[in-house]
Amino acid sequence: MDGGQPSSKLVGVKRIVNYPDFLLTPDVLQGQDLALLLLMEDVTFTDQIKPICLPDSQDVYTTRSLCYISGWGANGLDPEQYPTILQDAKEKIVPTTACNDSSAWNGVLDDGMLCAG
Repeated sequence: MDGGQPSSKLVGVKRIVNYPDFLLTPDVLQGQDLALLLLMEDVTFTDQIKPICLPDSQDVYTTRSLCYISGWGANGLDPEQYPTILQDAKEKIVPTTACNDSSAWNGVLDDGMLCAG
């Protein structure tokens, strides 16, 4: 039971600050696809609405690690369509060697990326 608290809230975005090295290239997978969003209004955190948790640089993740992922990126259903609502999922980390296989991402993932699914 959530105690009557909302599980989501629609808030406008005042400003988007992209990671400095980010370059939007639709046909090339790249890292640095990170941005900060300055919201139009404050959001009150509840048991259902919480801030993201960023990893520490010393954190170690294995293929058994479960991660929460979120974003507005292409979700595989249609690479030309992007969702308008923030997507999230809980996924296991997949070895980079498996993701870089010729039947998957064919070597485009680098050491700064994690593969999940």
